[in-house]
Amino acid sequence: MLARTSRRWLRRCILLFAVFVAVCYIFTFSVALAWLRIPTAIGSVLGAGSLTYFMTLTGVLVIYQLLSAAGKMLPAETDPGRRRALNAAGSALMAAPFAAVGYGSFIQRTDFRVREVDLSLTGLAPDLEGLRILHLSDIHMAPDQRAKQEWLRGLADLEPDLVVDTGDNLAHMRAVPVVADALGGLLDVPGVYVLGSNDYYAPGMRNPLLYLLPDTGKRNTSMHLRSGGEKALTAISLVFALFQLNPAPFCLLDEVDAPLDDPNTDRFCAMVRQMAEVTQFLFISHNKITMEMANQLVGITMPDPGVSRVVAVDIAEALELAEATS
Repeated sequence: MLARTSRRWLRRCILLFAVFVAVCYIFTFSVALAWLRIPTAIGSVLGAGSLTYFMTLTGVLVIYQLLSAAGKMLPAETDPGRRRALNAAGSALMAAPFAAVGYGSFIQRTDFRVREVDLSLTGLAPDLEGLRILHLSDIHMAPDQRAKQEWLRGLADLEPDLVVDTGDNLAHMRAVPVVADALGGLLDVPGVYVLGSNDYYAPGMRNPLLYLLPDTGKRNTSMHLRSGGEKALTAISLVFALFQLNPAPFCLLDEVDAPLDDPNTDRFCAMVRQMAEVTQFLFISHNKITMEMANQLVGITMPDPGVSRVVAVDIAEALELAEATS
């Protein structure tokens, strides 16, 4: 009777533990933390613990099944000493997942490093010799990651000439001001910024088994496979970054906004307005949003077949005339 009662309580405890781990897994999503109003520090610890449990248990079960299969393949007359050696090696191997998870959780998690690479580029302008470029990527910041924030603040001491941030800076909806503060020392440095998926969308609920299935979404392996808008944004970002690093009095742009949609055209125009304080922009465009930004419009018309005529409009004078006539 006592044994049955103990088994019943053991099953209940195992079931409750499984439910607890499943609930903790939900805390790995910032959407759930915000909806349930759970402090980030507590939710992150519980979520990380559940993921650690799942990964460790999966590794142990896989190794156990492999060792069981290997043991069954041994002949019955195998030396007992050899079997004991196999069991000992299996026990040590089953401890490997715990060691790997422990190393990743307590050592590698805060082992931030900067890798320095020297490149020799032919055809580089003499005034760009010694150019220092700092590349940031996949920061995945959460509000409670104090060690990572302090490390990012120290990157300003490297005194880079150009910062290239390839996105995925956020891992939590409340991490935007945290990232802005941690990278505050680099905000005055010219840079190129490309948004990552985590910068657009907060982590959402997803079946973890989907990671084991083939990816049916868009996967770019080359610049030639990107859309026209993506190519244009990449080229514009590079040109504008070089102009911020080494401004020139004039910049000529020939229909660079043609592949852009309206939101990205607005961003392009805002960047041109900002840089127009030190650089005069001459651009060819058929986009009405871009033309509305111009201070002066110069168009080509053909009143008669084979006869072209230049028509110029000063936007400021046109506005004054419109106000006066109204």
